[in-house]
Amino acid sequence: MDHGIEQRLAITPETAGNVYSGGGISVPPTLADAPATFRSSVLAQEAFGAEVVQHYAHLAQREVGHARRQVTGAERQRWFSRA
Repeated sequence: MDHGIEQRLAITPETAGNVYSGGGISVPPTLADAPATFRSSVLAQEAFGAEVVQHYAHLAQREVGHARRQVTGAERQRWFSRA
């Protein structure tokens, strides 16, 4: 994809540190928010096509939902230690 070259975008300085706290970059605040951000990206739709973007955003939403239903080993250990 040569969007940056075609649009003659300037190369910005490397981002260091926490991009969620004033890094000047727009990053979805949570993994659960990422599929909607991707789905609404005009750049993604132009680069990959609307059908591909919808497909991957839907797949990502399903994966996030699946992950939310999983109990991790750390959660089990914490819960059993409090029982």
